[in-house]
Amino acid sequence: MREKLKMLGLKLTELSNYLGYSRPTLYKYLEDYENKKYKQINFRVRKVFDFIMKKKTLSKIEVINFILQLDTEVEKNNFDLFIEELKKDEKLIQDISTYIEEIGQTKLIKIIKIYIKESSNNDWKIF
Repeated sequence: MREKLKMLGLKLTELSNYLGYSRPTLYKYLEDYENKKYKQINFRVRKVFDFIMKKKTLSKIEVINFILQLDTEVEKNNFDLFIEELKKDEKLIQDISTYIEEIGQTKLIKIIKIYIKESSNNDWKIF
């Protein structure tokens, strides 16, 4: 794996930035991957490592595009899961609707934006 990254000109520091993990964490995942300890690796990171290893010809740009595409799919899937969970709770839907009517959509969006800014990134990461 390390050789493949080197051939791509993709430094672990750069890859860690794209994946949203610290360099030491990514080094641990890389070591686990090389030792076939796959269950200890974050699923998303493992998908990227598998993508890199399975492709015979690959460029740095293709790896970055794969990560971006994966992130988009994850965000869409997470949002879909959120909506599905929300649909299961009719009282919550009613409470949210009432709250939006009381304060207005614009104010609710501002509240959400403030909450996101004040929350740590870990509060918003599912993977």
